[in-house]
Amino acid sequence: MEHIVDITSLAFGGRGIGRIDGKVVFVPFTAPGDRARVEVVTEKKGFSEGALVEVVSPSPQRVSPSCPVFGACGGCALQHISYDGQAEWKERIFEETLKRNGS
Repeated sequence: MEHIVDITSLAFGGRGIGRIDGKVVFVPFTAPGDRARVEVVTEKKGFSEGALVEVVSPSPQRVSPSCPVFGACGGCALQHISYDGQAEWKERIFEETLKRNGS
């Protein structure tokens, strides 16, 4: 089943975070600020995993990836986000990881 999801954050590994009926859904290849059509592919007790079907409304941070095989080879996770946006989100994710691990 497809849902329209507002992506609000990024998780470690670059997956976008949104919510469907209050439940967290992780969606690869999305950016914070995207509104996306998402198909839920895996249901877990505390979260879902989704697949990006369509970007309905793109984030201001969204850019065209410079690599022609982005999304296919698996080597990069954030090329669809501007360089400044990548740096900002990598810093946030790093800080959250340190907080969560008690450092």
